[in-house]
Amino acid sequence: MPLFKEKFLFLVLASLFLTIFSFTAYARFDSGLLKAAITGDTAQVDKIINSGADINAVDPATGITPLAMAARQGHNKTVSFLLSRSAAINGRTRAGETALICAARRGHDSVVEMLIKGKADVDLKTVKGNTALIEAVKHGHISIIRTLLAAGAKINTRNNNNFNCFIYAAVKGHLFISAFLIHSGADFKVRGRGGRTALLEAVKHGHDAIVKLLVNKGAAVNRADGHGTTSLMEAARQGHIKIARLLLKNKASIQTADSFGRTAFVIAVDRGNYAMVKVLISAGASLGRDGKLALLIASKKGHKNIVQLLTRAGAGR
Repeated sequence: MPLFKEKFLFLVLASLFLTIFSFTAYARFDSGLLKAAITGDTAQVDKIINSGADINAVDPATGITPLAMAARQGHNKTVSFLLSRSAAINGRTRAGETALICAARRGHDSVVEMLIKGKADVDLKTVKGNTALIEAVKHGHISIIRTLLAAGAKINTRNNNNFNCFIYAAVKGHLFISAFLIHSGADFKVRGRGGRTALLEAVKHGHDAIVKLLVNKGAAVNRADGHGTTSLMEAARQGHIKIARLLLKNKASIQTADSFGRTAFVIAVDRGNYAMVKVLISAGASLGRDGKLALLIASKKGHKNIVQLLTRAGAGR
């Protein structure tokens, strides 16, 4: 019984604390202030603040401040005004986004410059671990990337997926940004969650120009992820023949098997990609070791043209 009373008392006190905290944070929040920030109505923002609204009070639903909202919308004058009235420049939403992160994601160059001039922290992270630089890279804003790096943003910071900004450039297919980041010191060999690399992601999404860039820069073509998937296997799975040829030309191993015992050849057969299977056979796929399995898979899945191709090539003998 005493234990029950202690737990009950704890819950009551915790509830009281949250209520007081919420009241403190939101009591002086004026929804009209947020609306004015959204529309960039600087005169109305001024009027509402002068009437007593807290310039740093956050929206109860999102935790966003008027400054972050104005920055997100790209309203230069409103952002400038709020900063002149000492708005908290590093205030964060419930998602951990600052005004700088909001502006970087949306591509608002002048707002980003203004916030940096106002001493915004360029390396703060969202709850997902993304920085303003990562967001700028993901959305392809090269001028903001340049501005952030010039302001000292850390280029190899990783998020919760253990991805740095370069991996996102590879995922999105931003060739010029990828080249610029490498030139600026980005680690293009970093391994993210699950052992995924920029090369694996570029292959997966079919960005052959970035694959070529990475291979030329010395990316390890045979480095596998946590499931044993190599770049050639990824190309076979996705059906990217041009990339497969490029990888094979650069000594990608055709005999390597993943954690499930499948080679790129077997994966291509499973996918029913006749052209890919033909390329891999020409490159020296093991028809003895994998031939029987390949024939079994092709027959089971009804890939008649591949069965004929394998049979002509002598698979399973």
